[in-house]
Amino acid sequence: MYLFIVKVTRIQLPMPPERIQFQRLDKLKENKMKLFSFICLLVLSTFAHSNNAEHEIKYLKQYIQTSNCQFNRNGDIHTAPEALKHIEKKYQYFKYDITSAEMFIEKSASKSTLSGKHYTVSCSTKNGLQTLSSQTWLLRALQEYRNQAQ
Repeated sequence: MYLFIVKVTRIQLPMPPERIQFQRLDKLKENKMKLFSFICLLVLSTFAHSNNAEHEIKYLKQYIQTSNCQFNRNGDIHTAPEALKHIEKKYQYFKYDITSAEMFIEKSASKSTLSGKHYTVSCSTKNGLQTLSSQTWLLRALQEYRNQAQ
């Protein structure tokens, strides 16, 4: 009599196609959720940044409006309200290209788009009349605003 020893091994059958599809769908859902989360964070951070830029631009417009300074634009002297009106027109034109207060100053309030001449601002001080480029004047105002906000 012979004794046979049979070793039984478990044979792994291939997964049924439905199960493979479910695994793929689960992975796809997981990837979609990761992408959705990333997009939400990106949108929120962009909104926060643009919202801050809008506040700063609003402050700069108010700063111009309430100043008692004279603005020299291409050799013509303008009051603060007149200068703001012109700057506002340029801002509306470049609005979708402007993402920060610095870009607002650069594109709307620092120089003539046509002639390339830089605008200047003349303000009365204790020491007499002080003339600066509008870019320098507005960047200083922006820095003061940011320092106060902290």
